Amino acid sequence: MIPQVLVRATDGRPYNIQDLLPADARFKILVFTGDTGNAEQMAKVHTLATDLEVVLGKYTRREKIETVFDIFAIT
Repeated sequence: MIPQVLVRATDGRPYNIQDLLPADARFKILVFTGDTGNAEQMAKVHTLATDLEVVLGKYTRREKIETVFDIFAIT
């Protein structure tokens, strides 16, 4: 990832995206969701989340998905 400053919604603080993606032996998936205030866009994000759960479940048969993958939604 190239360095990019983002504002985290939970606390309003700016963070470098590289600081949020540590090398901790888990795969990182970044989902750029766009305008989540739009109901049509939220439906697409929900469909993607459902599809990701099915696909990632194939790679994490014994573990929970969260132990192998970090998924970040960026709006």
